[in-house]
Amino acid sequence: MFTFDPKSLAAFQRKLERDFPRAAKKEGRALVKKVATELRNDIKAAAPLDTGTLRRSLYVKVLRDKFGEPTAADVRVKTGKKAQAKNRDGFYWRFIEHGTVKMDDKPFVHPTLERFRPKLKKHYDEYMKTLADGFNK
Repeated sequence: MFTFDPKSLAAFQRKLERDFPRAAKKEGRALVKKVATELRNDIKAAAPLDTGTLRRSLYVKVLRDKFGEPTAADVRVKTGKKAQAKNRDGFYWRFIEHGTVKMDDKPFVHPTLERFRPKLKKHYDEYMKTLADGFNK
């Protein structure tokens, strides 16, 4: 026969409602930033190195919802006048990645993404373990 103590169940529920969302949010933010930065570094390493401008132009942008909470992170390329002034305008990455009429493609982003996919599973498992460890304290 299975029995439980209603007081301990209520305490467990309060702990879940109070602590778990906060811990999950904190760990989730850290994980998203860590994974995006690691992916950016892998893409930088795979990018062709002619002048180094393309590698310097890569950065991580944290995307937020309407309440200002981080929801995702994106690897982007700096473009525009400010980037040009600092010699970091990487607008041409798509021409290298996909090619043009006069130039064959030399993909570096998509192959890096494919190699990175197995790492995502590892990061997710670490995240879940961290949450479980934090909750069990």
